[in-house]
Amino acid sequence: MELERNTASEYHQLGVIAHERKQFDEAEKWYRKALEIFERLKIEQNVAYEYDNLGVIAHERKQFDEAEKWYRKALEIFERLKTKENVAYEYHNLGKIAQERKQFNEAEKYYRKALEICKRLKLEQNVAYEYHNLGINAQERKQFDEAEKYHRKALKIFERLKLEQYVVGEYDNLGKIAQERKQFDEAEK
Repeated sequence: MELERNTASEYHQLGVIAHERKQFDEAEKWYRKALEIFERLKIEQNVAYEYDNLGVIAHERKQFDEAEKWYRKALEIFERLKTKENVAYEYHNLGKIAQERKQFNEAEKYYRKALEICKRLKLEQNVAYEYHNLGINAQERKQFDEAEKYHRKALKIFERLKLEQYVVGEYDNLGKIAQERKQFDEAEK
């Protein structure tokens, strides 16, 4: 059993390398080989990680139905295992898919679920990411007051955590909102 588990782990790592190289067919092949072994060994957490990896690849290929299928399978296992951080991550992924499909209400629902879990777990950086995603979602719906509120919440956390690249992104989003409102002096600032 240990040998098989190690083999699956190596397949997974080969998948990661291919994925980083954007060799999606190759990555998918390796992730599926790892998945097959982890399923046979009934190592649920690893099965869920492979489902997630396959979802990410499908998502990057813009195969949203396929990605959603994999993310939901991963979510089901993570919920059963009560690994809350992973549950939040899968809700986040489902939110991204819904947003790309322009299903903004559904995206908001998923982002809020992820946000609630991240707040409970005190994952501040993840809380900021979810505020950011809620802000982008509101921006796309032209709900600028709501978008600004979320981006300011994200900005405050990113500043406190000294995550400069994200601070810059939030200022950029606030500038875009001001520009949309024709508040050009505010946008320039």
